[in-house]
Amino acid sequence: MVLFVVLILVAITIVVYVAYGKPKSTTNQNQNQGNNANTPPGYNPNAGAPPEFPLKKGSKNDYVGQLQKYMLTRDAGCLPVYGVDGDWGNETEACANKVLGLDVVNWDFYKSLGLS
Repeated sequence: MVLFVVLILVAITIVVYVAYGKPKSTTNQNQNQGNNANTPPGYNPNAGAPPEFPLKKGSKNDYVGQLQKYMLTRDAGCLPVYGVDGDWGNETEACANKVLGLDVVNWDFYKSLGLS
């Protein structure tokens, strides 16, 4: 009986997956682009931002350095090789994913950390 119930649940899961596709993660979209149900139409999380924003892999500037300093206060070991160098490379990306849960940081989020 239990096996039958498990098989039914698996079948339902497969049908839903095929019908609707893989669920999409919205964490980065919501925080980085403001695309959620609570966001007004036309909202731009980078409005009024310096031209360096959004911060992401390949960014090299003082804003990245300030963000790296902030992330080290949350996880002292997350930038073990390069430390605070103002360069968003692989190490900073891994740290941002671990500490912030993001791989792109927009102006509004940056300001919310008290770094503006």
